[in-house]
Amino acid sequence: MDAKFYPAMKAVKSGDLEKFKTLIAEDPSLATSRSTCSHPTLLQCVVLDGKDLPHNVEMAQVLIDAGAEIDAPFGACASMDNRACAELLLDHGASIDGTDGWSPLEEALYWNSRNVLSLLLERGAKVQNLRTAAGLGRTDLIESYFNADGTLKPEAGKIDWPFSKPSMADRVKSWSQDQQSIVNNAFVYACMHGHIDAAQLLLAKGADVDARTGDGVLEGSGTAQLTAPLPAIAWAAELGLELHAVDLSPLAPYIPGAEGLGGRVRAKVTVDLAYASALTIVGDSLLKAGLPDLGITKYKEALLFDAGDPDLQRKAQLSPGERQAYVDRSQRRAGQRPVPKTSADEQTKSSTVAARPACT
Repeated sequence: MDAKFYPAMKAVKSGDLEKFKTLIAEDPSLATSRSTCSHPTLLQCVVLDGKDLPHNVEMAQVLIDAGAEIDAPFGACASMDNRACAELLLDHGASIDGTDGWSPLEEALYWNSRNVLSLLLERGAKVQNLRTAAGLGRTDLIESYFNADGTLKPEAGKIDWPFSKPSMADRVKSWSQDQQSIVNNAFVYACMHGHIDAAQLLLAKGADVDARTGDGVLEGSGTAQLTAPLPAIAWAAELGLELHAVDLSPLAPYIPGAEGLGGRVRAKVTVDLAYASALTIVGDSLLKAGLPDLGITKYKEALLFDAGDPDLQRKAQLSPGERQAYVDRSQRRAGQRPVPKTSADEQTKSSTVAARPACT
């Protein structure tokens, strides 16, 4: 933010409420003027940078009393999952459905702000497009966005995201706003939030599971947490989906190298590997507990999602025929033709297994 805001920003980060009150009293324009860089207003700084710090709500109240604009900061609460400040702003008249086309409900879904999402739904926020209905798992509303002939109604909306910087305008313009792209976008939201019924419905409506971005993967529309529970991850893995820019912290127990990657990190992890790694951990635990048969069962389940991992194949104690079956399955899911069957001896000697991709 501009230099004039620095003392107030320091008070926000230190939780010094009295200093903050004094600064606003001395210069009320701090509450109403806009910065030319970073956070546009001091209230947005408070709800974003001050979350979980002392006196966060009280400082927001000071700015509201001094005449601060509240709609944009309310949307910021949705991005940071700052429910306490969001409730305060709503109570003071913030527009629950937003004012600029991208709603606070969409913001909460995009950033997986579960607490603010709950608040918005409790207070009656409107579902205004197909993407939002999919992210909430509202199959009834998904149906309402389609005509009887399967075409989309205008109310289904267009592909959008929360970033409106001029530097990103070309990317927005490059998006196709045809029916296929809009349905695909909604499908991604259903998958990101683990709503299997909604995702299956969208597949029936024409969502293309093979839709790809330029680098060959289906992208989760930017930075979004992987919120689906493991069964939903397993279902997504069956479709061969790969999510981009997900929060690895919920998967830290399952994915080597994920420790310490808390918060919203820009990273990539395939849902196949997430689930395979989780099952492998369970198998290892059962083996250590003296239950090898159960452990082997878990290793074989893991191979359903990472069939080419040689270490998993070894742990699962596969017969030559089983090993070939897993390889064939892996190739079918990757869109490849199964390799010709070979003799048992040749299978035993075979080393044509795919290397485990890195989780970066």
